Amino acid sequence: MAQKFDLILLMWSEITEYNKQEQYRLISITRNLLSSSGRIVLELADLSDLKHPYATSSGEQKFEYNFQASTDNFYLPTKSELEFLYEEFSLAVERSITYQPNSFLRELAILKAF
Repeated sequence: MAQKFDLILLMWSEITEYNKQEQYRLISITRNLLSSSGRIVLELADLSDLKHPYATSSGEQKFEYNFQASTDNFYLPTKSELEFLYEEFSLAVERSITYQPNSFLRELAILKAF
């Protein structure tokens, strides 16, 4: 039996580094590692109003980040996609915090298992 955790952090918009199918798998695996009273802290950047000098939208919630000869691709899930994932894996938003440390608006969602 896998070890269970009371807290799992998905920071730096980590979930956006995966495509839509991989995001589903990531949340599934994360939820399976969470204790029955555990929490997931999920941080997302709002790239909808993209003003970053190295990032460009490639459409359909996909973004490219080009910096120092490296290109990364991101998929930003919609609010309804996130709500589907939460419901699918028995997670509820306990608290949501919005803040802006730099050019991107960010949201921390504290998810609890139910």
